[in-house]
Amino acid sequence: MIKNLYENDLGYMIGTFYSTVLGGYKNVLTKNDVQVLMQSEYIPLLLDALEHLLKYYIRESKASFLNDMELEPDFRITVGEYQSGIKEVYITEPLDDEGLNLEQLINAYPEKEDLCCYKCYKYAEACNLDLRGIYLIMSRFEQGDFTGTNFTDCYAMDSEWNSCLLRGTIWKNVKLFGAAFRFSDLQEADFCGARLWDTDFTGASLKGARFDRENQYISNLSPEQRQEIVVC
Repeated sequence: MIKNLYENDLGYMIGTFYSTVLGGYKNVLTKNDVQVLMQSEYIPLLLDALEHLLKYYIRESKASFLNDMELEPDFRITVGEYQSGIKEVYITEPLDDEGLNLEQLINAYPEKEDLCCYKCYKYAEACNLDLRGIYLIMSRFEQGDFTGTNFTDCYAMDSEWNSCLLRGTIWKNVKLFGAAFRFSDLQEADFCGARLWDTDFTGASLKGARFDRENQYISNLSPEQRQEIVVC
């Protein structure tokens, strides 16, 4: 595992890697350390630590390191061993005609409730779907279209929905602690029963959106937004 993770003055993520074989090592693993890991079959644990470190860095930096790059429509950052256990940590949408877009992916693997956790999607489309109960923890969506989708009972803590089209979406009983809907269109959305502690609605359009009476005071709504919503 990685502990005491922080960003130094040069913008590098610094932390301490712990294992039962190596103990605590700061900042860098030497060649000898890697050999010990390989001999002890600890590579999967190291890759797991790298996966979480990359996801954390991408989320905290908002993938700003990609701003000056010309990306293909289907761009992915993965971590893992060659031909074994590859995990995706950043995805852009849409995929090409032969691939699966987000909606097709969800439909293809309905049993995988955590399919979207910790991943980043851009231009995703998943409209009028029944996504009740899936896990969206720390997922990040940019300029996606989820019009009419039902997210009832989902786990979406620390998720981000930036400039997304979310009209008529249903968020009943969804855990949205620390989530953000910055500059998203949430007109006629239903947040009755949702857990909205420290949820960010900066710049969001909330005309006709339904909120519990207590949630209108704990979800950081502006005075203008409070006048737009419907109290349920």
